[in-house]
Amino acid sequence: MVKSPLKLPNFRHLWIGLSLLSSAERVWLVALTWLVLQETGSSLILGLVLMAGTIPSALFILIGGAMSDRFPPHRVATIAAVVDTSLAGIMVALLLLNAFSIPILVVIAVVEGIADAFLYPSVMATLPRVVKKSQLATANTLAEGSDQLTGIVGPALAGVSVASLGIPLTFAVGTVLSGLGSAFLACIHSRGWSRSPDSHQPQTLGSEIWEGLRYAWNNPALRTLLLIVAMLNFAAAGPLMIGCAELVRLRFGGEVVIFGYLEAAAGLGALVGVLIAGNFDSSHTPNRVLTLLACGLGAGLFTLGVINQVWLAYGVLAFMGLGGALVEILTLVWCQRQTAAHLQGRVMGLLIFADVALEPLSQAVSGFLSEISLTLLFTAAGGALWVTGIVTGFSQMVRNPQL
Repeated sequence: MVKSPLKLPNFRHLWIGLSLLSSAERVWLVALTWLVLQETGSSLILGLVLMAGTIPSALFILIGGAMSDRFPPHRVATIAAVVDTSLAGIMVALLLLNAFSIPILVVIAVVEGIADAFLYPSVMATLPRVVKKSQLATANTLAEGSDQLTGIVGPALAGVSVASLGIPLTFAVGTVLSGLGSAFLACIHSRGWSRSPDSHQPQTLGSEIWEGLRYAWNNPALRTLLLIVAMLNFAAAGPLMIGCAELVRLRFGGEVVIFGYLEAAAGLGALVGVLIAGNFDSSHTPNRVLTLLACGLGAGLFTLGVINQVWLAYGVLAFMGLGGALVEILTLVWCQRQTAAHLQGRVMGLLIFADVALEPLSQAVSGFLSEISLTLLFTAAGGALWVTGIVTGFSQMVRNPQL
């Protein structure tokens, strides 16, 4: 019987820290979305603000992954989390002093995006170092499960908080949560950490990044997986974030609480997906499942484009969250099992890069299309996902994973 990872102090600190940081992120995102829409009334500007945070993440993510292999990854994660906390605190101060402006928000989003480029690959590289290989599936399920649980509770409470306490105090709550999460990451001990077996031969940062890229390119299954993930993110990220906010504003009464509930519905579905992920075999490449996910998400987006009942939107987002979380767990565990310890940071960085590289473009296109027609946005996104699923479904690497 596999020992529970929660009995390991390092994993416990990582798990609690991640849960707190995830809660802070959910609170920040709801408050930020409503702040921009309240101040500007423009989904296009919201898309540009979100893009300002995701572009630096995409540009620096490979560097963040390499740094997570060069230094103890939990230390990299702690520093990045402290930077995020500081930025959230600055945002609170600006709002309380009535000094907020969109240009300042863009600057904060850029710096936060750079910090996140170091935070996420380092956290993902830390997990395989604090548990045994036999505990990876359980550990990832626990970590992702708590993330999805905060995805249910966080947005709903954030929506209530914005409506009752106001945006500045909601940002303050997020700042406290982020600070506590940073403290728990700092409690992880670095005993047993080691660099590459060839660490006695100094490498430049550029050569380390190139080593990770070469490793992924020479692994056909991993290369295909990264391409599919990138296309899924491009087609779904912007429409789900911007499109859902516009659904609330244009069709569901414009209440921030409803926006929080929509995010919570997706989180509830994702939690179910995480819980059932343990019943699936994660030893094989998840590329075939990714193609099915593309078609399922496409159907969900088509539906969001035509509905006018909020309860239907809750159901659709829960369904999409379930599929996305299930595949995310299978993908993550497969990558961790296939990758050598000294390359974990770089491969995790590549996985996140595939997840965020096209997100700025997705947000910009989504903001533009939603200004024309909300139905057009969801229809175009759903069509892109169906094309992705059909094309990749005919790929030899997907149909014959052993190749």
